[in-house]
Amino acid sequence: MDVKTVQKDIDSRQLKRAYLLYGDERYLVSHYADALGENFDRDVFEGAIPAAQIILAANAFPFLAEKRAVYVRDSKLFSTGRKTDTDAMADFVPQIPDETVLIFVESDVDKRTRLYKKVAELGRAVECTPLNPPDLTRWVVKKCRDKNKSISPSAAEQLMRSAAHSMTALVAEIDKLAAFAGARPSITPEDINALCTPTLQTRVFDLLAAMGKGNTGQALTLYSNMLHMKEQPLMILAMLIRQFRILLLCKEAQAKKYAKPDMAKAFGLRPFMVDEALAQARRYTTEKLLAALEDCADTDVRVKTGKLDAEMGVEVLIIKYTI
Repeated sequence: MDVKTVQKDIDSRQLKRAYLLYGDERYLVSHYADALGENFDRDVFEGAIPAAQIILAANAFPFLAEKRAVYVRDSKLFSTGRKTDTDAMADFVPQIPDETVLIFVESDVDKRTRLYKKVAELGRAVECTPLNPPDLTRWVVKKCRDKNKSISPSAAEQLMRSAAHSMTALVAEIDKLAAFAGARPSITPEDINALCTPTLQTRVFDLLAAMGKGNTGQALTLYSNMLHMKEQPLMILAMLIRQFRILLLCKEAQAKKYAKPDMAKAFGLRPFMVDEALAQARRYTTEKLLAALEDCADTDVRVKTGKLDAEMGVEVLIIKYTI
């Protein structure tokens, strides 16, 4: 079940008795949790609150609104270790009053628990996963429209890369760009270049892309720009190691016929990262990636033991592994 189902419930005002929101895309978790309880009386519980206390609040009649929203955040009720409280909550779900919506917002969820199965049966258990690139592009366009600004799909993709596709970061960037545009009706690529600083992860990914294409000049320029922005060579090296490892993992997983969504989940990546990693990995052999990781680790040791200058050591790696 996806978040579109929750949105339909909100739009139709036909809310279920219980919702569980969890998953890697925390912006969507927070957004839909807030939307579910909008304009309702609210009770909020954080952490390992006894089930009896939650049940007492859920049974209370709303005072100033048509419904009461009872939020339970990071309760660990959907994982092992709280069996008595978990079972008590599972028994209570069918008895939730019509005037109450019970909203669980969790980080740790085991689908085998009685409570999970009961919420999934009588309510909605929704895993909020990162949007795929086309959906995220449409979302960026809509968020800009909400600010009375237009943005082209290509500019939206540029903005997405600068924020590493983080929805939380994108909201902040859109607010900043809308204010910067002022009376102008659109957000332009020039605005994005002027205001939005790409994350280190994005810049290192662009560096690896230049290396994979054999563009030594561009790769060294990107590296020089990072140093100019006061990024530490050892931090850049650590990100290079991470990116080389991602390429190797994705390359090996593809060889074993793993589906892209499975790769994203297994390696803790967003869907667009898998697509881009696979495109970059095709330019390297497995042996070359293994050699790069070994050389990176050796460079790290030599720098930390004072045998090699950090800035020069990373530059040598960039030149050596630009193919």
